[in-house]
Amino acid sequence: MNLYKLKKNDSFSIVKITRSGEIGKRIAEMGVTKGTRGIVVRKAFLGGPIQIKILNYDLSLRKDEAESIDVEEV
Repeated sequence: MNLYKLKKNDSFSIVKITRSGEIGKRIAEMGVTKGTRGIVVRKAFLGGPIQIKILNYDLSLRKDEAESIDVEEV
């Protein structure tokens, strides 16, 4: 399942990032790496960004970025 399919307050663990290139590298540099756990804080309507909390900080991702992150619910 990808990160964008989760709902508000769902907890998750990152399985893998399928995005490559500069965006994939930037996502990894922000702490979004395999095994990292987090929670969905907020999700905008109509394909807007998703806000997650990982590593004690909040991070907002575009829909296409969130869809490139495979997660499992915990």
